[in-house]
Amino acid sequence: MKKISCVIIIILVSNFKVFANRAMYVNDFANILGNVTNENELLTYAQNNGIKTLLLYDLHIVNSNYNLLNPATNFILADFIYKAKTIYGVLDVAATAENAVFFTNVIDVYNNSRSNPLEKFDTYNLEFEYWDNSTTNPGGYYCTTYLTPNGLPCTVNGAFQFFITILQEMKTLANNNTHSIKTEAYVGWTTAAQAAIIGANL
Repeated sequence: MKKISCVIIIILVSNFKVFANRAMYVNDFANILGNVTNENELLTYAQNNGIKTLLLYDLHIVNSNYNLLNPATNFILADFIYKAKTIYGVLDVAATAENAVFFTNVIDVYNNSRSNPLEKFDTYNLEFEYWDNSTTNPGGYYCTTYLTPNGLPCTVNGAFQFFITILQEMKTLANNNTHSIKTEAYVGWTTAAQAAIIGANL
């Protein structure tokens, strides 16, 4: 089996007691989904370690493999989410992506194609590392893929502006959905002013 790589986030309060839940980012999810052994190993690990939130990467690959827009094929993801919530004690499954187009055209469409809330994503999680100069500077991935096409400067400030527009679109999707959806963002190196703006848009 392919090794599952993950990051575990623990929310703590004073006296170092676990407060709300433990969350885990799941890398290589496209190589786990559809393989019952791999799925069950991941979910057993989550259950045994008190992990209540799974944040799934590689959903663009999952979409390529299973067409998440079509209920006739996206049931593979729906079955995994259902199993996680009903058998393994997972309370929240998050879709992680880097742009609003994917949330709007794929993730939200998937959620709306499923009638059972136990098959749906509960959180839309943005991972767009606007603070990373290697991706935001001219020639970098964010610069060529997102900033230049949207008329934004290839700087951290330009990337932060784009980041906030994504959060605003995600928040609109969540507010317009009948299923209760949280919006979250992965943040690394940020300023206090940026953090205040981010918080206002979640």
